[in-house]
Amino acid sequence: MAALGGGGDEWPPASYADNDHILVWWLPDYDEVLRQSVADYQWAWRGVAVTRLEPLIPKGVLRAWRDSDPQCQEYSWHNVLYVFAAARAKQLGISPRPGLEKVCSCCSVKFLESHLSHVLIDRVGTDAIDVCPTCLFQALHPGSRLSSPDTVIAVLQALSAALARPLKTSDLSARMDLRSLSTSARAAVVQALRVKPTAARVKELFGSWDAALAQASEASPIPVPKYQRPTQPHQLPVVGRITACELRAFLLGLGRALILRNRYWRSF
Repeated sequence: MAALGGGGDEWPPASYADNDHILVWWLPDYDEVLRQSVADYQWAWRGVAVTRLEPLIPKGVLRAWRDSDPQCQEYSWHNVLYVFAAARAKQLGISPRPGLEKVCSCCSVKFLESHLSHVLIDRVGTDAIDVCPTCLFQALHPGSRLSSPDTVIAVLQALSAALARPLKTSDLSARMDLRSLSTSARAAVVQALRVKPTAARVKELFGSWDAALAQASEASPIPVPKYQRPTQPHQLPVVGRITACELRAFLLGLGRALILRNRYWRSF
């Protein structure tokens, strides 16, 4: 597998870390946060760095900095700190390993590990990435309210076989630990979750979760249907509210690198 670049890591330039309004209160402990974030999330580390830094910085220090730094008068302070942290890591030589080109175990499309956002890294880790960001995001959608009985049976059969344990309704929310599964089991779970029903739809069709499980175990094997791209807004993946920084990571995860030169993300 070829080692390729991380995509978009040339921005911001290291000179963006020469912000005296931040350097005056910046501690070596905060540099360690950057190092640990890279170790944990590799190419997606920028999406978590500010979240990890914020509780460590005294509120009074943050308040005084926001009031005195001209950048914070024009841009969201979160985004100013995000840009500083990225530039600071560059100055210190803190960087992720090269992202590898992989072939998705679900859709067979080639992708770069570095295209996964921190939201997805949380689910699969960085050591055994074998599912593309597109398939993972599709697996995280809330589920279809229009699934047919056969689709529900197929999904429950596939999940039961891959997880090798009794299923829970929370499994439809993809709350299982994907990183602990084998490559084949992880692929099977993601394939099933891409076309999963909502728990409410299961109850509507079968009366209860237990009744659906019983029918799935007694039925002849049904293949999991192919994923169909959503056409209605309510069918699109929802993974919670995100910041501007996380939005950039999301866009990178979809392979649409959005690089802003010589400017910061503006707050929403």
